Amino acid sequence: MINIIEIITKYRMALIIAIHGVLIFLSYLLAFASRLDFTFYQQAPFLHLFLWSAPFLLVLRFFACWYFDLFRGLWRFVGLEDLLAIIKASALGTLLFVLFIFIANRGEGFPRSIFLIDFVYNIVLIGGIRLGARLLRERTSNLRQKSSKDRRRVLIVGAGAAGEMILREIKRNPHLGYDPIGFVDDDRSKHNTTIHGFSVLGDTGRIEDLVKEHQVVEVIIAIPSADSKALRRIVACCKSAGIAAKTLPFIADLINGRVSVSQIRNVAIEDLLGRETVCLDMSLLGRQLVQQVVLVTGAAGSIGSELVRQIIPFNPRTIVLFDQAENDLFHLEMELKKAGSDVELLPFIGDIRDSHCVRQCLERHRPSHLFHAAAYKHVPMMEINPLEAVKNNIFGTQTMVEMAFRYNVAKFVLISSDKAVRPTNIMGATKRVAELIIQAKQRSGGQTQFAAVRFGNVLGSNGSVIPIFQKQIASGGPVKVTDPEMTRYFMTVSEAALLVIQAGLLGQGGEVFLLEMGEPVKIRDLAENLIYLSGFKPGVDIEIVYTGLRPGEKLYEELLLEGEGIAKTALEKTWVVTQKEQIDADFLSAQLAKLEEICQSGDISSLKRILKKLVPDYHPYTGGN
Repeated sequence: MINIIEIITKYRMALIIAIHGVLIFLSYLLAFASRLDFTFYQQAPFLHLFLWSAPFLLVLRFFACWYFDLFRGLWRFVGLEDLLAIIKASALGTLLFVLFIFIANRGEGFPRSIFLIDFVYNIVLIGGIRLGARLLRERTSNLRQKSSKDRRRVLIVGAGAAGEMILREIKRNPHLGYDPIGFVDDDRSKHNTTIHGFSVLGDTGRIEDLVKEHQVVEVIIAIPSADSKALRRIVACCKSAGIAAKTLPFIADLINGRVSVSQIRNVAIEDLLGRETVCLDMSLLGRQLVQQVVLVTGAAGSIGSELVRQIIPFNPRTIVLFDQAENDLFHLEMELKKAGSDVELLPFIGDIRDSHCVRQCLERHRPSHLFHAAAYKHVPMMEINPLEAVKNNIFGTQTMVEMAFRYNVAKFVLISSDKAVRPTNIMGATKRVAELIIQAKQRSGGQTQFAAVRFGNVLGSNGSVIPIFQKQIASGGPVKVTDPEMTRYFMTVSEAALLVIQAGLLGQGGEVFLLEMGEPVKIRDLAENLIYLSGFKPGVDIEIVYTGLRPGEKLYEELLLEGEGIAKTALEKTWVVTQKEQIDADFLSAQLAKLEEICQSGDISSLKRILKKLVPDYHPYTGGN
């Protein structure tokens, strides 16, 4: 037996045109009947007028429907845009028909009101059949949805446009497996109102009660513009209720306001720590980098590789990827080439401490811009290996600075750290000395503009706490936190890279820029949120244990040295450090020479003593904070 569905599908367009023809004819017939009573067919002049004009009306309305694409839309998804298209098509068809009648017989004997009545009936019938198809489908979906016992009861946070779109799609698609029970919203004006038959049940403070009352198993946070503070508060309510929370992408990631259930994702730790989207002066940055040669040291690392990714859209001619990590450099090159770009990528394997190697690289490629991200950054590891920290972070930086100066690099940007402020560890002290080196070199003249950018911890970077916590959670715990009161500043790697590029390129030389880090975050809270977002309960499924501060660690990080201040720049989220008294270049040179000799002898105590002279705020780790 022939499948009726297959026939309808095969001849769908012809069927839709036929239905429109019937509706157009019926609306015209009803217009005559309404205007001339339902006995007009007994009046020969009007019957003749109707039969004579109806074919022309059909042709003109078919043209209008085709012009406004009414034959191709799916009726079960009809919305406001479809209704507007029907009104436009009806208006165009009516206008053409009026012109035809007045051209054909000057409108003699034709009741004028029929034009308007037919226009209204046309909209009601063509729009009504679409609305009926949608209501029938939604009614059928609701019946199936109510009859299913394995649907996930869900509460939607946010009774705005995004929440309404999510609800509408859930109702349309029962296969998604959701059973919405209503909304919560902190806007009191929305309380006790309904959206598509579902009530706004109160504010977000009621989440825990509603979860218990309605056996909710999941919360969808439908507030794409919510900041991290609001998300933390909502997630805390979900955590107290013991249920999962999902959210939508940030508003900048949603195209034309279209929200889809397919975009719903688990809340990520970046959402709870995230900040507002960075807006850069793309045209200004582009003018600096377009068709230039850019060199990035430490290009295979987490910061360096993200710098490369963010620089590529500015269309430089060449990016030199300088790193000594062969495998990581290979994988980065493969990733970037797969992404597709006209920018030339040149991997260069080398050591920033090798002056001959660095000279060869700069002489061969002559970069105009140099981003120096290569450094040892792991605090406890550098406490154990202070000589290597000094060789790499101080003398590696000095080598890069000297060669950049010699080969007239236009811009040199040092990636510094908030650990350079009142350091209690070797890594921070070496970073502060690196800042002093570029500032001293800037004062010596030359064409190169040197700048440093100082910021805090980067989410997900190599050696950062989040990947470590995630591995500990995956293995069943415990999650190890050094101290319940330890706090850190965090930013995403993409934001850090963008702000580094902005600050470094737009600086005039000699500045130490400070990126706006937001509010510090307790590592304990970070661990608890990661456990919760991984689907476990902190202290129940996954334990948190406190191990004590490691060598060189502080309970909290600072952003400014004693005597320093900050001044707002024209750049978003970027401050410039107003320096206290600058270090004497001759003194710096002499101490660096002594430090180099100590690196040969391996005398750690003397090394720390010289670092203390260079960085008076340096307080070497002695076992406490």
